[in-house]
Amino acid sequence: FSPRNMRRTKELATKMGIDVAWNCAISLRPLDEGEEIDEHRMISNYGDFYVNARLPHGVDAVIRHLKDVDNVPLLVRLYTDVTKTSTAEMINIFREYGDTTLSIGLSHISSNNRIFISSGLGIGVDILLQEEESNIGERSGVRDTFKKSYGDFACDLSPEEVRIVSSLSSNACVFNISLCNGGIAHVSEFIAEGRAALNAATSAGGFMIVAYISYSLLILLSPCTASTSIPLIPGVGTALHLFIVVPIIAIGMGFTKSDEEAMTIVPIKNEAAVTFDEDERLRLFLYSLLKALLPAALSQVMYLISIGSLLIEFDSLFLLEKCNLSYIDQERHTAWVHVIRCSALNAYSGPAATQAGCLVVALHMLCIIALSATFLFGSTPIYNKPIPLTKNTVWVGTSLFSTSILLVYLSLTLEIDALK
Repeated sequence: FSPRNMRRTKELATKMGIDVAWNCAISLRPLDEGEEIDEHRMISNYGDFYVNARLPHGVDAVIRHLKDVDNVPLLVRLYTDVTKTSTAEMINIFREYGDTTLSIGLSHISSNNRIFISSGLGIGVDILLQEEESNIGERSGVRDTFKKSYGDFACDLSPEEVRIVSSLSSNACVFNISLCNGGIAHVSEFIAEGRAALNAATSAGGFMIVAYISYSLLILLSPCTASTSIPLIPGVGTALHLFIVVPIIAIGMGFTKSDEEAMTIVPIKNEAAVTFDEDERLRLFLYSLLKALLPAALSQVMYLISIGSLLIEFDSLFLLEKCNLSYIDQERHTAWVHVIRCSALNAYSGPAATQAGCLVVALHMLCIIALSATFLFGSTPIYNKPIPLTKNTVWVGTSLFSTSILLVYLSLTLEIDALK
């Protein structure tokens, strides 16, 4: 947002890396009645012709353009001929159309308050605050600086008074940064950390959704099991899994550090047609469904193996009496395939069924712990340097803690022979 006209802004915009080609800027100064072309409009080289870009002039024209034409006024990177009022109005337009706004400006100028208030976030840059004096008694040099900069009216100001005034004028800002000691350079660090926090929260939220969908699929697939016995899902294991393990891991995922290249990637424009098109919706749905389906399917396979094997080990008499399986001693390693189809199992609720249900929940819990790594590291090889695990040591700790909870749960619910 520049108070200069377009031609005077072009040179500075070029040095800042802002595109100054076709439809690159909008003037927020309204044209006079009957005027169609701004004589200060920046002329762009478009193909072999020098032409005037025909974009709306003034905030009212921008609003009409957004309603009747397209959203190009929200896509340009340069706004010229601005005032404090027109800047605040334009920021309000951005927010009305779903954009996240961050305003950075001088905090000691009271007229900037309206802009900071209109923005989603405001960062003030204070040029009045000087470097903290190592010796608080050296006031004369500071007073001389104030007097030189602001005249005789400032000779009676003390640094403490300036700080109070600066604090009052920057009340709408989340940060009030001094120019001293490279304070303004930390703004990029704030943005990088903010992007990292947003990405971490998004990953954690996506992980929790997939984890709960996966457990729901486990329940829904239980009546469809190949066994004549429906899995008995223990309530204690379910509560432990859904209300303790999954939230703990998600909280740990929120501490993911930002990538080194975070500030080199320009975020996609906050527009539904760009960030979340129909193809991406389908891909996201299929990707999440496959992630959720795999732990549920593996847990169902675990039930088939465990119910058959545990029945052979602990309830072989039941199999001999009800299922007429007399050959299980000769084929103990493969006999579970025949055991799971025994019709007498549909009314069986012995210890083998209970412990098989505990193993199902335990395997699903272990799969979900492993699945959380894909939300943090994607397809990054674990042997890469620096090691990806150093990106979030808190998650490593919560994963190990959740695994220990899993082991304690198994030790308390399974018999010693079943554990073997």
